[in-house]
Amino acid sequence: ELSAAQPRPRTAVLRTTEAGRSIPLSSLTDLVRVEAVEYPVGNYPTDYVGFSVREGSLDMMVDAAPAVGQEVRVFYGQLHTVDAASSTLPPHMEELLAVGAGGYAAMDLSGHAINSINLGGPETWRHYLVWGQEKLAYFRQGLANLSRRTSLRVRRLYSRTYDGPVQTPGNGL
Repeated sequence: ELSAAQPRPRTAVLRTTEAGRSIPLSSLTDLVRVEAVEYPVGNYPTDYVGFSVREGSLDMMVDAAPAVGQEVRVFYGQLHTVDAASSTLPPHMEELLAVGAGGYAAMDLSGHAINSINLGGPETWRHYLVWGQEKLAYFRQGLANLSRRTSLRVRRLYSRTYDGPVQTPGNGL
């Protein structure tokens, strides 16, 4: 859930194949989503192209099919990893992850505490349930905040070409 809201930002340079405008994405491990596609690579200002992703393949929306072996830079989001030695999460997301994990654990424990003998009394399961629901609500609100911050995508801000000043009413062009 956390990686879906704000995936780990990654960049890869892929090469076109015989398929023309279509490039396989199988080399991008733990892919969450493609953010932007640069083609051709290396121009200034950067040329971002429209694209679609289907069934593990990226289709570029370009007029002419690129030659085989052309470089395409793909900006994408990847699943985060967390283990005993390291984490790819930024520090501000680690607390949110801990809150979500605690909420899910409490919800699970509430189910096991029903009809069990507990030192906390017969309503122990309800305390776990309420606490877990509160933590999961906080976690989901945090995910929504992360998603809102990243909802505007760069690929929507750039056009492929610039043909000079735009004529609009009142600007004298």
